[in-house]
Amino acid sequence: MLAASGTGTWRWDMSSGVVEWDETLEALSGLRPGTFGSTYEAWVATLHPDEVESILELVNDAIERRGSYHFEHRAMWPDGSEHWLECRGQVTTDADGTATGTVGCAVDITDRRVADDLRDIAFQRERRLRDRFEFLVGLNDIAAAAHTHVEFLAAAARAAVPKLGDWCSIHFRPERGSALQTEVVHADPDLARSADRLAERFPYGSKGRGITAVMATGRTEFLPRVSDRVIEGVLEADDDRSDEVREILDALGVASVITVPLRTGRGVIGAMQFVNSEPGRVFDPDDVALAGMTASRVADALDNLWLTEQHRHISATLQRALLPPKLPEIPGVEVAVRYWPAGAAVAAGGDFYDVFRTADRTWSLLIGDVCGTGPDAAALTGITRHTARAAARHGQEHCVVLEWLNEAMRLSNRDLFCTAVYATLDGSAGAWSLTSCAAGHPLPILIRPGCPAATIGSHGTLIGVLSELDLHPTEVALEVGDTVVFYTDGLTDLRPPHGRTEAEFVALVEDLADGRSASQLSEDLHSAVTSRLTIEDQVDDVAVVVVRVVAQPAPT
Repeated sequence: MLAASGTGTWRWDMSSGVVEWDETLEALSGLRPGTFGSTYEAWVATLHPDEVESILELVNDAIERRGSYHFEHRAMWPDGSEHWLECRGQVTTDADGTATGTVGCAVDITDRRVADDLRDIAFQRERRLRDRFEFLVGLNDIAAAAHTHVEFLAAAARAAVPKLGDWCSIHFRPERGSALQTEVVHADPDLARSADRLAERFPYGSKGRGITAVMATGRTEFLPRVSDRVIEGVLEADDDRSDEVREILDALGVASVITVPLRTGRGVIGAMQFVNSEPGRVFDPDDVALAGMTASRVADALDNLWLTEQHRHISATLQRALLPPKLPEIPGVEVAVRYWPAGAAVAAGGDFYDVFRTADRTWSLLIGDVCGTGPDAAALTGITRHTARAAARHGQEHCVVLEWLNEAMRLSNRDLFCTAVYATLDGSAGAWSLTSCAAGHPLPILIRPGCPAATIGSHGTLIGVLSELDLHPTEVALEVGDTVVFYTDGLTDLRPPHGRTEAEFVALVEDLADGRSASQLSEDLHSAVTSRLTIEDQVDDVAVVVVRVVAQPAPT
């Protein structure tokens, strides 16, 4: 019955050393009937070498206990193939309880073990794919959180270790001829310095191999096993520095290497290298595929961040060129300005200001906001500033200065408009007087000690929309201690619920002023806005000009 079920049996007599197998067990071990050696040593010879020690320990333990035992093992057939057997044995004893041997049975479980192995392989592969997918998604999150390409460079290298290798280096060259930027991360802090040293001394790696070759050809380089011959080839290629290279490589250990290009629409902008130091940890084609996908995401994110920084730099440079580089000194009057762009400030904004002298004791002040951002807005910002200066220096009155701006904007053919306030500060009569004229712009705010804060003048007509403007200049006498705040609507027109009405902003300025200097008040206004909404979240530029009278003009 046992034979019919495919179950083989054995009996081992310890005193004689004879091991008896039935024909079924011989067949399960790949032997012809009657060919088993019938000895303990012959049985051991059928076991897989890696399992002999553990199985014998299990049997000896059962003999000590006079009990049963159970194990699964690989049976080595004479043809060299492996088959799995499940064995159950029982120690036999005499009347005195002395162990005399064992009896037992075995069945073939090869199909079951193969199925289990395939299931484990499938599970491990699924888990590996899931881990890799999560890693790639994580790279996107890292890119979204990075503010600069340098920050992302470091974060991406850290994320790759040890998941993709024992150490990782990212090499970025944003433009042809520019310096190579390199970030290296090692899983072992004690070896991190050696990895940094290798990158610092040899940023491109060996001649004709590694980073150099991959950046030149744009092709992936895969060395699954780095042999001594490969190392010697590297040292021969860099013979003039071979001793130093050998020292560093010996310290780091290089067992398996993948080097992949960082490629974008602009071409190859660098390379990414993954290294395993332990000989037992060898990269495979799946690792190469993951390295390629990783490099693709890193390249796009790195390039986008770098390009954004370049655009931001260009924008900031252009914006600075559109604003006065220096404020004039006005005896007896403090003047402070504060300008900050919205968000990432990739495009030049439309807010502008200017303060300049037009006569012996007269200064002009201009503040405004061109609709939109970018080149057109920047061009109109320049036009408005220079047009206002030209009109003011020709002695034109406030309404005429703004009419000049209106005509210049309408003739620019850019289909944009702007708001502005043009004001003059006049001390020719021995006391300061301010004349302000607004064209659709937020009105300046007058803060006088002991009096409620109030706006000056009326809003008037937008510039660049109509051929004729409705403007109303307003003159006020300024006393010592008076402060006037000129501003653009970026201070009030914040996205809900952070915005303020004109009345709310006037109240805020009144609370903040309270004897503060012009400079301190401008900083406090900046803080008041950014405490509600960070600069990154703002959608409009902000310009503030604060004028504070500390003394009346000296007698002429």
